[in-house]
Amino acid sequence: MQITPQSIANLSPEDQAKFISFGLGSTYTPPFQTIHEAFEHQAAQRPSAVAIEHDGKTVTYFELKQMSDRLAVALKQQGVKSGDRVLLLVQRSISMVAGMLGILKAGAAYVPQDGGIVTDSTLAHIIPDAGVQTVVCLRKFAARVPNARILVLEDVIGNDDYLKSLNIAGKSSDSVYAIYTSGTTGKPKGVDVTHLSVVNLLLTDPGRVGMRPGRRVAQLLNVAFDMAQWECLGSVANGCTLCIRGSDWKGVMSSVDIVIATPSVMQLYDPADYPNIKYVATAGEPCPKPLADRLAAAGVAYYNSCGPTEVTIVNTMTPLPHAVGDEMNIGKPLPNNTVYVLDEDLKPLPIGAPGIMWGGGACAARGYIGLPELTAKKFKRDPFLNDGSFMFNTGDLGKWREDGSLIHLGRADDQVKIKGFRVELDGVTASLESADGVTTACALLIGKDLVGFVYPETADIEKVKEACAKVQPYYARPSRYIKLETVPKTANGKIDKRVLRAMVETPVPVTVTTSSNAAPTPATVEVQTSNSKITFTPFVAAINKPAQAAIANRLSTASANIGNMWAQLQENGAPVQPLQITNESFRPFNEAPAQTISSPITSGRSISSSASRSTLNQNEKDDIDSKSIVKKSSADTVIASLPVLGSAKTDIAAEKGGNAWDGYLDDELPEKMEPKYVRNLRHIVFSLYRRLFGVVFIVNMSIFIHALVEGGLPANKIGTIVVGNICAAVLMRQDYVLNLIFNIACAVPRSWPLAIRRIAGRVYHHGGAHSGSGISAIVWLIYFTVEATRDVVRHRGASIPTVVITYLVLSLLLTMIWFAYPKRRSTAHDNFERTHRFFGWAATALVWALVILLTNDYKGPGISLARALRTNASFWMICVITLAIMSSWLRLRKVNVRSVVLSNHAIRLYFDYTTPKTGHFVRVSKSPLMEWHSFATIQEPDTPGFSLVVSRAGDWTGHTIENPPTQLWVRGVPTYGVLRIVPLFRRLVIVATGSGIGPCAPAIFEKRTNMRLLWTSPDVRKTFGNELVDKLLDASPDAVIYDTRKNGKPDMVKLTLRLVREFDAEAVAIISNQKLTEKVVYGMMSRGIPAFGAIWDS
Repeated sequence: MQITPQSIANLSPEDQAKFISFGLGSTYTPPFQTIHEAFEHQAAQRPSAVAIEHDGKTVTYFELKQMSDRLAVALKQQGVKSGDRVLLLVQRSISMVAGMLGILKAGAAYVPQDGGIVTDSTLAHIIPDAGVQTVVCLRKFAARVPNARILVLEDVIGNDDYLKSLNIAGKSSDSVYAIYTSGTTGKPKGVDVTHLSVVNLLLTDPGRVGMRPGRRVAQLLNVAFDMAQWECLGSVANGCTLCIRGSDWKGVMSSVDIVIATPSVMQLYDPADYPNIKYVATAGEPCPKPLADRLAAAGVAYYNSCGPTEVTIVNTMTPLPHAVGDEMNIGKPLPNNTVYVLDEDLKPLPIGAPGIMWGGGACAARGYIGLPELTAKKFKRDPFLNDGSFMFNTGDLGKWREDGSLIHLGRADDQVKIKGFRVELDGVTASLESADGVTTACALLIGKDLVGFVYPETADIEKVKEACAKVQPYYARPSRYIKLETVPKTANGKIDKRVLRAMVETPVPVTVTTSSNAAPTPATVEVQTSNSKITFTPFVAAINKPAQAAIANRLSTASANIGNMWAQLQENGAPVQPLQITNESFRPFNEAPAQTISSPITSGRSISSSASRSTLNQNEKDDIDSKSIVKKSSADTVIASLPVLGSAKTDIAAEKGGNAWDGYLDDELPEKMEPKYVRNLRHIVFSLYRRLFGVVFIVNMSIFIHALVEGGLPANKIGTIVVGNICAAVLMRQDYVLNLIFNIACAVPRSWPLAIRRIAGRVYHHGGAHSGSGISAIVWLIYFTVEATRDVVRHRGASIPTVVITYLVLSLLLTMIWFAYPKRRSTAHDNFERTHRFFGWAATALVWALVILLTNDYKGPGISLARALRTNASFWMICVITLAIMSSWLRLRKVNVRSVVLSNHAIRLYFDYTTPKTGHFVRVSKSPLMEWHSFATIQEPDTPGFSLVVSRAGDWTGHTIENPPTQLWVRGVPTYGVLRIVPLFRRLVIVATGSGIGPCAPAIFEKRTNMRLLWTSPDVRKTFGNELVDKLLDASPDAVIYDTRKNGKPDMVKLTLRLVREFDAEAVAIISNQKLTEKVVYGMMSRGIPAFGAIWDS
């Protein structure tokens, strides 16, 4: 690379020399032309070395080569050829990396997207925009691209049918990937990057960041982020082990040598806690100097770097590791790259003068896919080298230091970095303006918050959020919204962004004026800036108490800061009413007693500001803090600092924008509270269910062993113990007994310590006593069988009929136990139901015969059988057993049903024969002798009857949806289930997936407990109908409804933890499938958060 002198003639001779020496990176020829060629070299050199680790699984370089070869062959068989683009729809996994390499080996470029995050509208744009004909994806994301030609990774990378010879030749000019970034039209735009550019970063220093064979590289970032390619491709191209993070970030961090991340990610970790980390590179946003100094002080070789996607991840890096005390800079051009600091006319600026940084050389991407005009605008021929190469306008301001390093001075345009992702504010503005009712909008990054301004004031913020969410990823959606009555303009007629910014961050005086004679009116506030004056009416959280004079105890002279007002708005999030300022509000100080009102902020609680919620629950009203600071300075004028919680003029929406789950995957999970083996023993091996089982069983076995030691028991005594255990087992499943147990446990007052209430909340584990008694009965029955057989052989005690019946009872009970084993029951549930029912009835009848025969065998001389039975405890226990079993069948009846088909996935069944209570479930059947199905009841306050939601989950439910019943059999009485425990807690996060909303709905409607609902399901309105959804939202305006079809499968532990923190919940309750229930309950319990969900042990 050589700069022509005439192109820099405007500079002084000294600056010309520095322009050349500073602006040109060193010249170096990478050892390979393509990334997959570099990988193939590593696989040939060290085939048995571990290439990837993820969640306890590993693959070697040889295995990864075969996996990627298979995919490449499959792609070619599908017609994929050199130059094509293939959508890679994945999440962090070994398959993700195999997908990258396989696509490259097929000669194509991959377009990476995280299937759990990318929106449907983004996919709908990317596929045609990139010219995608083939999609490579994980199986769980296949349904997201129904009309595409799909290759499922799980079906291909392990299939030896595709293990064939493969020609993987490629050129450095071939595309390697296309990264989609937020676009100026509101639609993402694709950046086409070549192998030349990627190889130039990843296979040269310092871009390889210490990568070499034997070292371990962390994979932390979203695959759609260009820096994730630095992690993944860099690791396998340099012979390292790529350590892909799962839910355990810290486990990965404590095992790697090299970390590439944004500064925000690195801020989460104390370098001193991870002495294993030797190299760190950051990019994506400015790195705070304290972070760089901490890394350096810990002995880490830290490299700061900079560059947008268009110059291939980064194009500058500090050539040497940062040293403590060094001034922060973004380094120098990487090898074969150029960096120029130019003015608006593309003329070079003197050294030290700020200007626009242009990056060129090997790093320059091909341009934007399908956007030739934008490409021509942003990518220019390099006028200094004049060799046909291109340079790119980064939009970053910078200047040279005298040592040849660059100082980054921020953005020159409206392109910003949020959470490490590049966001174009014009694109966000365009998405806001696409909402119905919005004519003008603006998006600004103010501090760390993306703020959306919309006009006119009648705009519906919810519709604005929806419009933005359709085209913008979570990180590019405003977290705050402001509705404008008028749009401030500059002298040139453009939106005056300075005024908008001042509304949020500029300290200004606020004057509140009242009249002692006039009727109370809302106070008005004027914000004066250099060009505009904006008038608006502040609102505050209503305090429905006559003693508003208590506010006066915090009177002071203050200058209101609109930024502080906004912060108070965000913190309070309370329903708003105008602050009516009257003489009553400002009575003399000595007439109002001092009063302190606890704040939701200090208590860690958040209160919904949903427009649909006009008043607070009574138990929350006292928690509102007006945050007002006022002082009566005269009879008519008050200087005030008021929280701006709404406006009739400029309305600042009282909610955060976007969705409750936005960015939740980047949340740091709290540490689990105990070592792994301890918490597994506590929460899995020795669950309360198993502890109850253990107590019952151990007590029985203690008696058993004692009897053996003491010489044994007679058969009739053993028989009594057998019947006693059977009686206990049956009673623990009897409807009335179950309801009694739940009512006793849930009578614990909320005022009691949480440590007690969390134990009471586990009442549904009572089944452990049922199972313990059942197993104990079997053990005692085996002992009884042995003793009775011995008696027969010795011709004393038990008779032959007694022994015969004993063997029959034993065989029936053993068969029931066999089918009741949880894993076997889950795979053969119908067999379990039938054996439990019919064998149980048969065993009951035989136990009757056994009790009578045994009583007769052991009654004393001269004692009648009737008298012997009356004095035999076994007789009365078998009576109880029989009544317990019969009780539900005595209430067998056929009832009318009104069926409403909600969708092809769900039906709602309405009943009027009884009105159950919150937490109840009922049994329904079409064939009473053959099958029964339990469903949670949905009852609404002050409405007789109830309903059930039945979702498609098998033959019976499917048949019910397809053939809506008009009558069904029911038996017994409504019985309590897990959610009976809801009233034990003051604040609860309740989690439901799909039709799990059924058991949750009554508790939400009842409103006895402050709850935050998290409901994940595909398109709830389409699946479950508007009626149920609307009633839930009326009862719980804060409900978080996560559409899994639109947003992908969520990380339920992280999402639940976010809501627990935001809502300051005492506990979590979940209604879901077994796998997810156990995962969420364990994820909460292991972090000290009480969590409750159905169990499958009994």
